[in-house]
Amino acid sequence: MSDPREFEQLAEAAADRAGIRIRLSESLADVVAVSEILASIWATPPDRSPGEVSTLVALRHAGGYVAGAWRGSEILGASFGFVSLRAGRLGLHSHVTGAVEASRGVGTALKFHQRAWAAAKDLDEITWTFDPLIRRNAHFNLNVLNARIVSYHENLYGALEDGFNGRDETDRCTVVWDLRSSSGMRAVRSGWGFPDDSILVGHDRAVRDDAGRNGSPGRLVALPDDILRIRTEAPSEATAWRSVYRRVLGPMLAAGDGIGELTSDGFYVVDRAR
Repeated sequence: MSDPREFEQLAEAAADRAGIRIRLSESLADVVAVSEILASIWATPPDRSPGEVSTLVALRHAGGYVAGAWRGSEILGASFGFVSLRAGRLGLHSHVTGAVEASRGVGTALKFHQRAWAAAKDLDEITWTFDPLIRRNAHFNLNVLNARIVSYHENLYGALEDGFNGRDETDRCTVVWDLRSSSGMRAVRSGWGFPDDSILVGHDRAVRDDAGRNGSPGRLVALPDDILRIRTEAPSEATAWRSVYRRVLGPMLAAGDGIGELTSDGFYVVDRAR
């Protein structure tokens, strides 16, 4: 693992660029502020916040991670998670992280703060789940943070009916940010690429029969331009996208494939299991 102090310095630099300070929640008032900003971001009533107050209090009390991003007295984002054990590796499972849409750089600063917190506790990795159909989140996870998608889960949380999920089922992918590899240190990918002879998959695209010839190292899976708009304006189209992901992406990841990259035109690059 890199020196935890270096992670701390990078986290401070990211917060400075965003014009904020990130601090662990140490009081009930802090926790309430975290709960309220998450409810606002996810467009839910306060009593249905993704971070319910008593749960966050218990999590903080037990040594978990609960933090807010502050600009003066205004909270602009928050995150919480708990220590996890995955395949013998200790990590921080980041359950929820969010920032108000207009606050550029806050999400990155929160993730860098998480990384510094986890490294200081000598944890191996940070994991989280995300909706693989949301392109901006995929770009952030893979191309900005350099994390990796490792598994697919159908309807993981059941119905949520919030501003992101609508009434769609909550299919999720698990992302791993390895703190003990060189990739976990890098902040931003310098370039994107994609293999030849790749599968182009989308609910309105065909799978090419010639995919995988000539030792092609990967396959491409398309993302919709804006799944949140589609869920609102054309729910049946959103369901079609999810159906294709279950049929195509889920089995790929179950077979041991992984995803570490999103192309600039919106395709996952699926690396074949060796």
